[in-house]
Amino acid sequence: MPQSLSDEEIQEFIKSIDYNNYGYIEYKDVERKLDDVANEIEPVPKEHHLHHHERKANDRHAFLRAVLGTDQDLIPNDDFATKVRKWNIPSLRQEHQKDTEASDFLKHLSWSRKLRSWWSVKGPQVCFLGLVVTVQLAFGVWQLVKYLTTPPFTAGWGWGVVVAKTSAGVLYPTMFSLVLSMSRWFATFARQFYHLSQFIDWDRSQSFHIKMSLVAMVFATLHAVGHLTGSFVFGSTASRQDVVMSVLGQEMSYGDFVASRPGWTGITALACFYLIGLFSMPPVRQWSYEVFQLAHLLIFPMIVMLIVHGTRGIFHPPMLGYFLAFPTLLVLVERVRRMFLGFKKIPARLVVLDEETVEITISIPKTHWFPYEA
Repeated sequence: MPQSLSDEEIQEFIKSIDYNNYGYIEYKDVERKLDDVANEIEPVPKEHHLHHHERKANDRHAFLRAVLGTDQDLIPNDDFATKVRKWNIPSLRQEHQKDTEASDFLKHLSWSRKLRSWWSVKGPQVCFLGLVVTVQLAFGVWQLVKYLTTPPFTAGWGWGVVVAKTSAGVLYPTMFSLVLSMSRWFATFARQFYHLSQFIDWDRSQSFHIKMSLVAMVFATLHAVGHLTGSFVFGSTASRQDVVMSVLGQEMSYGDFVASRPGWTGITALACFYLIGLFSMPPVRQWSYEVFQLAHLLIFPMIVMLIVHGTRGIFHPPMLGYFLAFPTLLVLVERVRRMFLGFKKIPARLVVLDEETVEITISIPKTHWFPYEA
């Protein structure tokens, strides 16, 4: 049971009202204190608040007189202290003492115990992020080693092809994770498995989506830089045409590289990605959330460009399309179904409770894909 205010706390409260040390409490001072507290708790009062401008002063006086239990305008400090004790106000010092004890307890814990406690809560999620980073690094290192140790690629396209293809290796699992994190169906389905949900925090799927987007944007930019300022430049020089001819079957200029299927599809996909990122900035979301959502529709032409980007198979068979196939199909079906459901009539009732609150009651459809409660 919480302890009431101590005598010391009551005296501090009385001194804050009787700041002139007259030895008694004036009713107007208590009224002023009530107004100060009310304005601090609710700066913008509602109609039911006593300090609302449309409420009559008599209502506030009636409330305050009832609390004080007297009609006197001058109340001796001892009598006022007795009344305060009868209010049984919980002591804040008790809460502060508990906080202090908890803080002291944590300070005296050993680092090993703190680490075990932290790992028991965050460990599975750290393992998941570690798995994602490991897969990204594995694909990146695979492509790095492949293009560093294969002479025709570096001889014909220089350092640019190594940077571009290493970045592409990182992008394979990154784009898979990015698109899959957009699916609500997948998250809803996976929540049914307890151990999987311990490993992956589905409540932070949006945060994970943002992280993957940032990683993808960085390596997509590096991929473009590697080609536009490296491989295309090296591959278009006269001294490299023999190697280019042996791989592509024709000589290539810088313009030919840009106008090729991998060239223009890659630039278009990157432009779509930049536009999505630009319209995802917090100022844009605050200005118009609809614009933010509409800009995200560019993900579909972007994915199409990415799939077409590798179909030429210049250096190796197309791979990105296989990574994007499942998550893209899942998200596409989900979005199309959601669009058609937008035209379905669902009974609902809206009741305005006050100026800032409404109550919406919706009938749950009898059939749905996943069992849930609402």
